[in-house]
Amino acid sequence: MGFMQAFISTHPGSERIKDATEIIDKCRAKLEAKDFESAELYYNLTFFRAAAIGFTGLMNSYPDSQRSDEYKMYIIKSYYFFASKSIEDKKEERFQQVVTECNDFIDRFPDSKLSKEVQGYLNLSLNYIKSLKNEQVKKTS
Repeated sequence: MGFMQAFISTHPGSERIKDATEIIDKCRAKLEAKDFESAELYYNLTFFRAAAIGFTGLMNSYPDSQRSDEYKMYIIKSYYFFASKSIEDKKEERFQQVVTECNDFIDRFPDSKLSKEVQGYLNLSLNYIKSLKNEQVKKTS
């Protein structure tokens, strides 16, 4: 890919720029698919923290991807399942991460078909945080 980019930079008037651009696009698509499969493997193996990190890296590497909202949904689900399987002392902090990711999704992808599902994870996480705080109040009183 670097060679093609160098070609485009050094031969701006070439009739082959279209071909070089197409090759770059195909290579990027293959790399994106490979990175997706890697992150999805972590998710399917229930290594949710690793999956969240993988999907975050995917979004950072391919910010213009047409699948960005899907990747963000995987991040939310990964952090949600990671939080739900955490020890009690870490749950509030980790569900707060889910809330942060959901709010970021809502800001970045207001028209996504996944918005309703994101809202569900947001509500579940907020309710869980609220119930944790209520339990803490009961224990101290």
